[in-house]
Amino acid sequence: MPGDKWAELQIKVDSKGQAVDCRVAGGNADADLVFAMCRAMISGRHFALSVKDGEAESGIVKRTIVMSGRTHIRADEAARKKYFAGHPDDSPSCYPE
Repeated sequence: MPGDKWAELQIKVDSKGQAVDCRVAGGNADADLVFAMCRAMISGRHFALSVKDGEAESGIVKRTIVMSGRTHIRADEAARKKYFAGHPDDSPSCYPE
């Protein structure tokens, strides 16, 4: 949606599942935001790996991160309000934001 910031990340993972590097493959997030996204993705993270011949393989894991802008947040709030208006038996407390 307009105003959203996103980045498509490629995370290099070693044979133990440890994230060792992160690169941007696309998106509209600025450099500082991309740096924070990559830092969050490689900081102490482990990823499931494919196994070949009983050995885990290193490789690239792809993730897309989206940070909702104001338009997106307002649309979500309106949809939530409309949903609960049409479903009075559902409690908003059971569906946290």
